[in-house]
Amino acid sequence: MRRALEELSVELALPEIPLSLIEKLENEASCADEKLKLRIAEPFLRLTAKAAVKFT
Repeated sequence: MRRALEELSVELALPEIPLSLIEKLENEASCADEKLKLRIAEPFLRLTAKAAVKFT
């Protein structure tokens, strides 16, 4: 992502994008990715938990 933003700023002749802003965007993107992964995994985790309760 950092590289894409740097290339975009060069292509558009923008001033250099501050590294702190790039890091913030990367952090938010990774948090969003983790939330999405958890949302996808949640139903499977519930089924696994229910199955574990039945077999114990």
